[in-house]
Amino acid sequence: MNHAVVWRETALQQLAKVWTDAADQRGVNREVDEIDKTLSTEPYLKGDDYFGDLYILLPIMWALFRVDDEKHEVVVLQVGRNGVDLPHDV
Repeated sequence: MNHAVVWRETALQQLAKVWTDAADQRGVNREVDEIDKTLSTEPYLKGDDYFGDLYILLPIMWALFRVDDEKHEVVVLQVGRNGVDLPHDV
């Protein structure tokens, strides 16, 4: 079953910071596309547990997300740069 991928405003603000700070902004764009594509189908199989939520790790960045099966949505809660940013309480 397909899920819509929805980005929280907080995640979008964090993404803007990741993109601005990135040496490879095109790489960040590619990873955002990959997050949207990957999480739209079988998101439970794509992420690893992080205190009840899930995360996906890509070469430049990570994304913390939650699956809402009732709405058929994946909500991207937070994003950050690998080795620099850590998730915080949501």
